[in-house]
Amino acid sequence: MKNNTVFRIGDPYSFLTKELLIKDYLENGLTDNQIAKKYNIGSKATVWRRRKFHGISNSCQNKSNKHAQKNRKFSVSKEQALEWQSQGKTYEEMSTIVGCSKMVLYRRLKELGVVTECKQAMNKLKWHEELTELQTKFLLGDLLGDGNITPWGMYQCNHSYKQKSFIQYKQEMLFNLLSPSFRLKESSVNNLQNGKKYRKYY
Repeated sequence: MKNNTVFRIGDPYSFLTKELLIKDYLENGLTDNQIAKKYNIGSKATVWRRRKFHGISNSCQNKSNKHAQKNRKFSVSKEQALEWQSQGKTYEEMSTIVGCSKMVLYRRLKELGVVTECKQAMNKLKWHEELTELQTKFLLGDLLGDGNITPWGMYQCNHSYKQKSFIQYKQEMLFNLLSPSFRLKESSVNNLQNGKKYRKYY
């Protein structure tokens, strides 16, 4: 790598430019799913995230089931829902009371304005991020030591339970590249030589 070259995270979908998506999605009227199939992309969510990143909003509003209220086999008032919430009941407990699935109940509470939908994290895949010089040096050094690249191209490292603060330091070092839902994972491994079980973080 040349000194004046900025290291960029590999982006297999860099061809999904704003211009291409405007043409396929808005002008040609293709859906996210159709675009995904056209370009052999594994998930329509990838196309959706890319559209959102480029500021291309949905071409039509979400379709609602016009007959949902008529077909609904249960009723929940806003007062009931607020009372259950104040009692600390979970969606599962509420859905058991009214006799429906958690998702159906959630949709009803959303209609009533009792819950608000959380915006989906747009930075789940940090394909548009650039590594700082410090991060580049850190990764190159760690790959020569404790770190490794998984078969699906992800950086990974393992440390014993006693080294938790060290792996947390690594997490902080790469914080802006991690998914918002990222959490350190803990597991146990059996040492075949001494029969002991060791806890580790990865």
